[in-house]
Amino acid sequence: LSNYSTTGPTALDFSAVSFVFATKTVTLTVDPASLPLQYEGAYTVTVANVENTSGLAIQTGVNDSISFTVEPETLPTVLGTVPANDSTGVATASTVSLIFSESMNESTVTNPANFSLVEEGTTDEVAGTMTYNDAANTATFTPDESFAFDTTYVATVTTGVRDAEGSALAANYSFSFTTTRQIGDFTDAIVANNRISPDSGDPMRIFVEVPAGGSATDTVTIQVFTATGRRVATLTTAGETYEEVIARQPILWDGTNGRGQPLGPGLYFVQVSSTGFRKAMRVLIVR
Repeated sequence: LSNYSTTGPTALDFSAVSFVFATKTVTLTVDPASLPLQYEGAYTVTVANVENTSGLAIQTGVNDSISFTVEPETLPTVLGTVPANDSTGVATASTVSLIFSESMNESTVTNPANFSLVEEGTTDEVAGTMTYNDAANTATFTPDESFAFDTTYVATVTTGVRDAEGSALAANYSFSFTTTRQIGDFTDAIVANNRISPDSGDPMRIFVEVPAGGSATDTVTIQVFTATGRRVATLTTAGETYEEVIARQPILWDGTNGRGQPLGPGLYFVQVSSTGFRKAMRVLIVR
């Protein structure tokens, strides 16, 4: 090991050296205590006092060194959020997620000091728990209680979060969203904004409650039909219960069919049905 020396912006020591005679290849193992290397740092490894089998030493200054430059540092970024920035009509039972550009150091992502969620215009932080899914590079904040109706929240993740190599965000990242309005008391189902223009980005909103005589565990189906009775969209999943639908409401419909294709202008009917209950509501698509 004493025959190998390095120069560079940080000290670089070797913990082991191996030689393969057949290929005349030397492999040096870097001592972990020397890591990490400096980003964009230029390093040179020089060999001296090495002899061939005849006892002749390597010629000084002739292919006795190798130089390399470490790659530039890649800073992590936030690729997207759920809800998206400036979203409106967000369900009060929602969670908040951030999708990062690369694998992150979980201990920094879940550190409460590095994430805050407050009502706009206040400093009162929403209490909750942050978890991290490394396979998806996604951090998810679950509030202890449902959000307030018709309220704007601002989420901020700080430069305290770091990727697996220790690199931080270039700057704090903030985004906001607004929860849905409270419609009022109702006993079965209602449609808010029943006159929709798909091009405007303002979808129809459906709210449901457990109907009289029903149960929160009853299966509920929400579907959209044309005026002639042809079904064009289903807004619930198979087996979804009132409890599950209520937790994610409002149920949104943007005027497209089940394949995501825009439907033509005209009158449509939204039908909410469950055991012993059925209600149809009019919706008008305008363009």
